[in-house]
Amino acid sequence: MIGLSPVLRTLAPMGWLALGVFVLAVAAVVFGGLGFRWDPFDLDRRRLNRAEASVAAATQQAAARTAEAEG
Repeated sequence: MIGLSPVLRTLAPMGWLALGVFVLAVAAVVFGGLGFRWDPFDLDRRRLNRAEASVAAATQQAAARTAEAEG
């Protein structure tokens, strides 16, 4: 640990910022690769609800066209 101490003392504030950004980026890549997802606005659920509503509307329209064609 003696060899690391001078490096830590000479690191400037921008160096600490760069180190922090690097650590966060590596953590995001590692956790993303392991399957962890962070979705604070629940966008996946909203996207799924819109897709299900679209499928329901398309099914209703298809049924209406079929009934119209039979009549």
